Amino acid sequence: MPLNECTKKQKTEPMQEETGYFSSFDGTKLFYRAWEQEASDALVVLHGMGEHSGRYRETIETLSKLPFSFFLYDARGHGRSEGERMYLNCFDDLREDAVSFRRFVESRLSQKRRFILMGQSLGGLVATSVVLKNQADWHALILLSPFFGAAHANPILFGLARFLNLIYPKSIWDNPIKPMFLTHDPEEVDRYKRDDLIQRRITSRMAYEMLRGCSQTRQRARELSIPLLLLTGGEDQIVSVGEMKRFFKSVSSHSKEIKIFPHCYHELLHEYERGEAVQIVKDFLIKYACPDYH
Repeated sequence: MPLNECTKKQKTEPMQEETGYFSSFDGTKLFYRAWEQEASDALVVLHGMGEHSGRYRETIETLSKLPFSFFLYDARGHGRSEGERMYLNCFDDLREDAVSFRRFVESRLSQKRRFILMGQSLGGLVATSVVLKNQADWHALILLSPFFGAAHANPILFGLARFLNLIYPKSIWDNPIKPMFLTHDPEEVDRYKRDDLIQRRITSRMAYEMLRGCSQTRQRARELSIPLLLLTGGEDQIVSVGEMKRFFKSVSSHSKEIKIFPHCYHELLHEYERGEAVQIVKDFLIKYACPDYH
């Protein structure tokens, strides 16, 4: 199928999930999930801090009739992947993991495809950094409540993270993400609390490197020129909605869209309004990758 074509026939059989491991740039084995179909473009999804790729299975099932293959992996130190739990040598490791994953995915595909990158929270920050490294590799970018700053920024905590990073980088903090502020849906909050793969702690090094990566990426917003979709909740208590708005305004892309769900918390894909959020993502994918699809 030529690159500029998309199938108009919807799938009648569900895609099968495949799991396994790939080797990242430094040899770390990272756990991945893949839902593949022939002659399709690729959507790569990066999850948020402390969670894992399995939490996106329902979203992928909702999008599965689109002419896309879907690829996700557990970040290093998360889920089923190798790596010290919630520890980073540096923020760049997260970016290079995503670059390695793209190469791994591309090696599996039978012909050249378009790649679209989607990231949630910390995954949104990493996704932005990945695209800024080489925009030619990506056809579009989707950001879900990206971490461009904490909702309640505390310079004292930032200073503490910096200090502890210098003297004791593996010191453990409680994960600052509070389940009650992820979604208004109590069933989803309960699922999060009962999920054994969720990481409940964070190291000083990771906290500091996240903040450092956040600052560096925000400063490069004007360089972003590929199509962009940004979705967030207006009541987000975890990441800064204001920083997201400033980032979006600075982006130079002529094809950029933002949607703020006024009564939603951080995880739109687990909120009551998740159906609307996924539909917006679906419409964006069709618009920028498969305009002939119906």
